[in-house]
Amino acid sequence: MDRQYKCFLSASYDTDLSLIKSVLAENKVETLDLYDFSIGSSIKDILKRKLRQADFAVFVVSKDSKNVLYEIGVCEGLGKPSLIIIDKDASLPFYIENKLSLTANLNDRAFLKMTLLGFIDEIKAKRKPTKKVEKQNEIPNDKYDNHKIEVLNSLLQQTKRLRESGHGRELEYVIEEIFKTIHLKYADNSKGPDIGIDFALWSNKLGRIIGNPIIVEAKFGRLSDETFKKAEYQIKKYAETSDAKVALLLYLDKTGKRHKFQSTLNPLIIAYDVEDFINGLMVSTFESVILTSRNKIAHGH
Repeated sequence: MDRQYKCFLSASYDTDLSLIKSVLAENKVETLDLYDFSIGSSIKDILKRKLRQADFAVFVVSKDSKNVLYEIGVCEGLGKPSLIIIDKDASLPFYIENKLSLTANLNDRAFLKMTLLGFIDEIKAKRKPTKKVEKQNEIPNDKYDNHKIEVLNSLLQQTKRLRESGHGRELEYVIEEIFKTIHLKYADNSKGPDIGIDFALWSNKLGRIIGNPIIVEAKFGRLSDETFKKAEYQIKKYAETSDAKVALLLYLDKTGKRHKFQSTLNPLIIAYDVEDFINGLMVSTFESVILTSRNKIAHGH
């Protein structure tokens, strides 16, 4: 039986943490906070004791979060892993901008659940002995099994038909089926309000090498250079504001055109024609495809 993990959860007193607590409880993670203390104990001592008891911490930063920023500093000093969730109306001070953080709507259950589960899985993975540790620039030499390749090939044929006569929602369906086939954790925002991305992914392997989450935007149609540049700007802007480490622009131009894209390393932003993307997955894994592209960008290719 897996042992129960403990999470120190911190936010301003008026922040609604019900969704986060619900996701943690569903995954048998006990929540610790500062609101159950003994009379006579100092807040500083209680904070350190609770953080030492916890396996990891989750901090929610809103507009007025001076206490939370202090607690992040104490957590850092104790060497505890932490995830910082920034409310969309708040911002992080420069001295903690390099911590694992992302901007999120606290009412977005799907995105919060995906993020928390990915973070928890990463914590658990680090506690288990591993046979092999990926190096920073190492590309795993593996591929998917025959069943997954057959499904990917079917999606490839569907993508070719879409290029000739299809619409955007069908492309989003194909992309979602790709993620399901290769067993990536994801949150689907394609049916919700347009916030600049359609999907958010979490890869345990890539998380240990280049970070999570991975955001995805899909574009379909007769894509002019102006339309493509707008999509490029949109996904870059979201990556920068959400602290996403990797962003993918997956597009399908009905004319078959492959657009030029100014890929970047920090954050890592890459564009793929969906047909080319599936072809890549049929000979290598998602992680290998991303790392190969990252290494090509790093070496100026």
